[in-house]
Amino acid sequence: MTLLAPALFALVACQSAEPDKPAAPADPCPDVSLEGLPGQYLKWAGGTADHTRRIEVRNDDGTWEGWFVDGGFTKKRMAGAQRADDVAFTEVLADADEKRFQDGSRDKTRLYFQPYKKKCTIRVIQAKVRVKEGKETEQQQGAGYQEYVPLPAHYTFTFQPADETLFLGRAASDEAVAAKQIARSGTAEPATDLGEAIPVGLWTDAAADGGAECTFNMDLFFDDQPVEGKQGLPVETVQNGRRHWYAEWFAPYSGNHMFEMYRYKTCGGQRDLIAVAAIEAILM
Repeated sequence: MTLLAPALFALVACQSAEPDKPAAPADPCPDVSLEGLPGQYLKWAGGTADHTRRIEVRNDDGTWEGWFVDGGFTKKRMAGAQRADDVAFTEVLADADEKRFQDGSRDKTRLYFQPYKKKCTIRVIQAKVRVKEGKETEQQQGAGYQEYVPLPAHYTFTFQPADETLFLGRAASDEAVAAKQIARSGTAEPATDLGEAIPVGLWTDAAADGGAECTFNMDLFFDDQPVEGKQGLPVETVQNGRRHWYAEWFAPYSGNHMFEMYRYKTCGGQRDLIAVAAIEAILM
Protein backbone atom coordinates (compact mmCIF):
# COMPACT_ATOMS: atom_id res chain seq x y z
CA MET A 1 0.00 0.00 0.00
CA THR A 2 1.37 3.41 -1.04
CA LEU A 3 0.99 6.18 1.51
CA LEU A 4 0.35 9.77 0.42
CA ALA A 5 2.91 12.32 1.39
CA PRO A 6 1.63 14.69 4.11
CA ALA A 7 1.60 17.72 1.77
CA LEU A 8 -0.25 15.83 -0.96
CA PHE A 9 -2.75 14.50 1.60
CA ALA A 10 -3.50 18.06 2.76
CA LEU A 11 -4.03 19.18 -0.84
CA VAL A 12 -6.47 16.35 -1.56
CA ALA A 13 -8.37 17.12 1.66
CA CYS A 14 -8.73 20.79 0.72
CA GLN A 15 -9.89 19.96 -2.78
CA SER A 16 -12.60 17.52 -1.56
CA ALA A 17 -14.04 19.83 1.10
CA GLU A 18 -17.26 21.65 0.10
CA PRO A 19 -16.92 25.45 -0.01
CA ASP A 20 -18.99 27.40 2.52
CA LYS A 21 -22.33 28.53 1.07
CA PRO A 22 -23.18 32.19 1.54
CA ALA A 23 -25.94 32.79 4.05
CA ALA A 24 -29.37 33.45 2.55
CA PRO A 25 -30.30 37.13 2.77
CA ALA A 26 -32.77 37.99 5.50
CA ASP A 27 -36.37 38.29 4.33
CA PRO A 28 -37.14 42.03 4.61
CA CYS A 29 -40.87 41.43 5.14
CA PRO A 30 -41.70 37.81 6.07
CA ASP A 31 -45.41 38.55 6.41
CA VAL A 32 -45.68 39.63 2.76
CA SER A 33 -46.41 36.34 1.00
CA LEU A 34 -49.28 34.41 -0.53
CA GLU A 35 -49.61 32.48 2.72
CA GLY A 36 -49.73 35.74 4.69
CA LEU A 37 -52.11 37.47 2.29
CA PRO A 38 -55.34 37.17 4.34
CA GLY A 39 -55.96 40.47 6.08
CA GLN A 40 -57.25 44.00 5.58
CA TYR A 41 -55.58 46.53 3.27
CA LEU A 42 -55.79 50.18 2.23
CA LYS A 43 -54.71 51.67 -1.08
CA TRP A 44 -51.40 53.54 -0.84
CA ALA A 45 -50.64 56.35 -3.28
CA GLY A 46 -48.23 59.28 -3.09
CA GLY A 47 -47.27 58.40 0.48
CA THR A 48 -50.88 58.55 1.66
CA ALA A 49 -53.37 55.81 2.52
CA ASP A 50 -56.78 56.05 0.83
CA HIS A 51 -59.35 54.54 3.20
CA THR A 52 -62.11 54.82 0.55
CA ARG A 53 -60.41 52.01 -1.39
CA ARG A 54 -59.70 48.98 0.71
CA ILE A 55 -60.03 45.20 0.64
CA GLU A 56 -60.35 42.37 3.13
CA VAL A 57 -58.85 39.08 1.97
CA ARG A 58 -59.86 35.71 3.44
CA ASN A 59 -58.70 32.15 2.85
CA ASP A 60 -60.79 29.34 4.33
CA ASP A 61 -59.01 26.01 3.71
CA GLY A 62 -57.86 27.10 0.26
CA THR A 63 -61.04 28.95 -0.71
CA TRP A 64 -60.18 32.59 -1.35
CA GLU A 65 -62.73 35.38 -0.98
CA GLY A 66 -62.63 39.12 -0.49
CA TRP A 67 -64.68 42.26 0.15
CA PHE A 68 -63.61 45.22 -1.97
CA VAL A 69 -64.54 48.83 -1.17
CA ASP A 70 -64.20 50.58 -4.52
CA GLY A 71 -64.52 54.23 -3.56
CA GLY A 72 -67.20 55.88 -1.44
CA PHE A 73 -69.48 53.31 0.16
CA THR A 74 -69.44 50.78 -2.72
CA LYS A 75 -68.73 47.29 -1.36
CA LYS A 76 -68.24 44.27 -3.64
CA ARG A 77 -68.06 40.55 -2.93
CA MET A 78 -65.04 38.91 -4.55
CA ALA A 79 -64.14 35.27 -5.20
CA GLY A 80 -60.44 34.43 -5.52
CA ALA A 81 -58.37 31.93 -7.50
CA GLN A 82 -54.72 31.38 -6.57
CA ARG A 83 -52.20 31.35 -9.39
CA ALA A 84 -48.41 30.86 -9.41
CA ASP A 85 -47.50 34.18 -7.76
CA ASP A 86 -50.77 36.04 -7.18
CA VAL A 87 -54.48 35.66 -6.40
CA ALA A 88 -57.09 36.83 -8.92
CA PHE A 89 -60.26 38.15 -7.27
CA THR A 90 -63.39 38.51 -9.42
CA GLU A 91 -66.56 40.31 -8.40
CA VAL A 92 -69.51 38.07 -7.43
CA LEU A 93 -72.83 39.42 -8.69
CA ALA A 94 -76.40 38.73 -7.67
CA ASP A 95 -78.48 36.70 -10.13
CA ALA A 96 -80.02 39.63 -12.03
CA ASP A 97 -76.69 41.42 -12.35
CA GLU A 98 -74.92 38.23 -13.37
CA LYS A 99 -77.44 37.83 -16.19
CA ARG A 100 -76.68 41.39 -17.34
CA PHE A 101 -72.96 40.60 -17.22
CA GLN A 102 -73.43 37.48 -19.34
CA ASP A 103 -75.40 39.41 -21.97
CA GLY A 104 -72.74 42.14 -22.08
CA SER A 105 -74.74 44.99 -20.55
CA ARG A 106 -72.56 45.44 -17.44
CA ASP A 107 -69.03 44.69 -16.28
CA LYS A 108 -67.32 43.08 -13.30
CA THR A 109 -64.30 44.16 -11.30
CA ARG A 110 -61.22 41.93 -11.19
CA LEU A 111 -58.19 42.43 -8.93
CA TYR A 112 -54.83 40.68 -9.20
CA PHE A 113 -53.25 40.68 -5.72
CA GLN A 114 -49.48 40.01 -5.60
CA PRO A 115 -47.07 40.24 -2.62
CA TYR A 116 -44.24 42.66 -3.44
CA LYS A 117 -41.28 42.16 -1.10
CA LYS A 118 -39.17 44.94 -2.64
CA LYS A 119 -41.44 47.51 -0.98
CA CYS A 120 -43.15 45.26 1.58
CA THR A 121 -46.52 46.05 -0.01
CA ILE A 122 -49.17 44.33 -2.10
CA ARG A 123 -49.19 45.15 -5.81
CA VAL A 124 -52.65 45.21 -7.36
CA ILE A 125 -53.82 45.37 -10.95
CA GLN A 126 -57.47 46.40 -11.26
CA ALA A 127 -59.40 45.53 -14.40
CA LYS A 128 -62.90 45.69 -15.81
CA VAL A 129 -64.20 42.43 -17.26
CA ARG A 130 -66.89 42.30 -19.95
CA VAL A 131 -68.45 39.60 -22.08
CA LYS A 132 -68.19 40.32 -25.80
CA GLU A 133 -69.41 37.84 -28.40
CA GLY A 134 -69.55 35.15 -25.72
CA LYS A 135 -65.98 35.67 -24.48
CA GLU A 136 -64.59 37.56 -21.51
CA THR A 137 -62.39 40.57 -22.22
CA GLU A 138 -60.32 42.55 -19.71
CA GLN A 139 -59.39 46.22 -19.66
CA GLN A 140 -56.88 47.37 -17.07
CA GLN A 141 -57.89 50.40 -15.01
CA GLY A 142 -55.01 52.86 -14.78
CA ALA A 143 -51.39 52.36 -15.78
CA GLY A 144 -49.15 49.90 -13.97
CA TYR A 145 -49.65 48.59 -10.46
CA GLN A 146 -51.54 50.08 -7.55
CA GLU A 147 -50.09 49.54 -4.08
CA TYR A 148 -51.97 48.39 -0.98
CA VAL A 149 -50.68 48.28 2.59
CA PRO A 150 -52.05 46.52 5.71
CA LEU A 151 -54.69 48.42 7.67
CA PRO A 152 -53.11 49.58 10.97
CA ALA A 153 -54.49 47.61 13.91
CA HIS A 154 -55.85 50.69 15.72
CA TYR A 155 -58.25 51.54 12.86
CA THR A 156 -61.64 49.87 12.29
CA PHE A 157 -63.54 50.07 9.02
CA THR A 158 -66.36 47.94 7.63
CA PHE A 159 -65.76 45.87 4.50
CA GLN A 160 -68.68 43.45 4.20
CA PRO A 161 -71.46 44.18 1.66
CA ALA A 162 -74.99 44.40 3.05
CA ASP A 163 -77.32 41.38 3.06
CA GLU A 164 -80.47 43.44 3.69
CA THR A 165 -81.73 47.01 3.79
CA LEU A 166 -82.42 49.42 6.64
CA PHE A 167 -85.33 51.84 6.83
CA LEU A 168 -85.15 55.48 7.89
CA GLY A 169 -87.44 57.93 9.64
CA ARG A 170 -91.08 56.82 10.09
CA ALA A 171 -90.41 53.64 8.13
CA ALA A 172 -87.86 52.62 10.77
CA SER A 173 -90.51 52.50 13.51
CA ASP A 174 -93.66 51.56 11.57
CA GLU A 175 -93.51 48.36 9.51
CA ALA A 176 -96.63 49.36 7.55
CA VAL A 177 -94.83 52.49 6.35
CA ALA A 178 -91.80 50.39 5.45
CA ALA A 179 -94.02 48.03 3.43
CA LYS A 180 -95.47 50.99 1.51
CA GLN A 181 -91.96 52.11 0.57
CA ILE A 182 -91.18 48.64 -0.78
CA ALA A 183 -94.41 48.59 -2.77
CA ARG A 184 -93.78 52.09 -4.12
CA SER A 185 -90.03 52.02 -4.81
CA GLY A 186 -89.00 48.37 -4.63
CA THR A 187 -86.62 49.14 -1.76
CA ALA A 188 -86.21 51.33 1.31
CA GLU A 189 -86.28 55.01 0.39
CA PRO A 190 -82.98 56.72 1.29
CA ALA A 191 -83.99 60.39 1.63
CA THR A 192 -84.65 61.62 5.17
CA ASP A 193 -84.09 64.61 7.42
CA LEU A 194 -80.73 64.98 9.10
CA GLY A 195 -80.73 65.40 12.85
CA GLU A 196 -79.48 64.40 16.27
CA ALA A 197 -81.75 61.35 16.54
CA ILE A 198 -82.41 59.73 13.16
CA PRO A 199 -84.61 56.60 13.46
CA VAL A 200 -83.06 53.59 11.70
CA GLY A 201 -84.40 50.04 11.78
CA LEU A 202 -85.84 46.90 10.20
CA TRP A 203 -87.95 43.87 11.12
CA THR A 204 -87.02 40.19 10.92
CA ASP A 205 -88.63 36.81 11.47
CA ALA A 206 -87.74 36.17 15.11
CA ALA A 207 -87.71 32.39 14.71
CA ALA A 208 -85.31 32.64 11.77
CA ASP A 209 -82.94 34.81 13.81
CA GLY A 210 -82.34 32.08 16.39
CA GLY A 211 -83.84 29.95 19.13
CA ALA A 212 -85.42 31.02 22.40
CA GLU A 213 -82.17 30.24 24.24
CA CYS A 214 -80.33 32.96 22.28
CA THR A 215 -79.95 36.65 23.00
CA PHE A 216 -79.67 39.29 20.27
CA ASN A 217 -77.68 42.48 19.90
CA MET A 218 -76.23 44.77 17.25
CA ASP A 219 -73.19 46.87 16.40
CA LEU A 220 -73.80 50.21 14.68
CA PHE A 221 -71.54 51.90 12.12
CA PHE A 222 -71.76 55.31 10.45
CA ASP A 223 -69.80 56.08 7.29
CA ASP A 224 -68.02 52.72 7.63
CA GLN A 225 -66.71 53.32 11.15
CA PRO A 226 -67.99 52.23 14.60
CA VAL A 227 -70.47 54.49 16.37
CA GLU A 228 -69.01 55.22 19.79
CA GLY A 229 -71.00 53.66 22.60
CA LYS A 230 -73.27 51.74 20.20
CA GLN A 231 -71.65 48.32 20.01
CA GLY A 232 -73.37 45.27 21.47
CA LEU A 233 -76.73 47.04 21.89
CA PRO A 234 -79.39 44.57 23.09
CA VAL A 235 -82.44 43.88 20.91
CA GLU A 236 -85.44 42.53 22.82
CA THR A 237 -88.61 43.79 21.10
CA VAL A 238 -90.60 40.94 19.50
CA GLN A 239 -94.27 41.25 18.54
CA ASN A 240 -96.32 38.79 16.51
CA GLY A 241 -93.18 36.81 15.69
CA ARG A 242 -91.37 39.87 14.31
CA ARG A 243 -88.18 41.22 15.90
CA HIS A 244 -87.69 44.97 15.65
CA TRP A 245 -84.09 46.04 15.25
CA TYR A 246 -84.12 49.77 15.98
CA ALA A 247 -81.72 52.54 16.96
CA GLU A 248 -81.38 56.30 16.70
CA TRP A 249 -78.29 57.78 15.10
CA PHE A 250 -76.69 61.17 15.72
CA ALA A 251 -76.13 62.40 12.16
CA PRO A 252 -76.59 66.18 11.68
CA TYR A 253 -74.65 66.08 8.41
CA SER A 254 -76.14 66.81 4.99
CA GLY A 255 -75.33 64.72 1.93
CA ASN A 256 -74.83 60.99 1.37
CA HIS A 257 -73.98 58.90 4.42
CA MET A 258 -73.87 55.19 5.19
CA PHE A 259 -75.79 53.56 8.07
CA GLU A 260 -74.87 49.95 8.90
CA MET A 261 -76.27 47.56 11.48
CA TYR A 262 -74.44 44.28 12.15
CA ARG A 263 -77.03 41.89 13.64
CA TYR A 264 -75.78 39.22 16.07
CA LYS A 265 -77.11 36.30 18.07
CA THR A 266 -75.43 34.76 21.11
CA CYS A 267 -76.28 31.12 21.78
CA GLY A 268 -74.38 29.01 24.31
CA GLY A 269 -71.91 31.80 24.90
CA GLN A 270 -70.91 32.15 21.24
CA ARG A 271 -71.69 35.39 19.38
CA ASP A 272 -72.38 34.90 15.67
CA LEU A 273 -73.18 37.39 12.93
CA ILE A 274 -76.68 36.92 11.52
CA ALA A 275 -76.54 39.53 8.75
CA VAL A 276 -75.44 43.03 7.80
CA ALA A 277 -78.19 45.58 7.17
CA ALA A 278 -77.35 48.93 5.58
CA ILE A 279 -78.59 51.91 3.63
CA GLU A 280 -76.79 54.77 1.93
CA ALA A 281 -78.95 57.67 3.05
CA ILE A 282 -79.46 61.12 1.60
CA LEU A 283 -79.66 63.45 4.61
CA MET A 284 -81.36 66.75 3.86
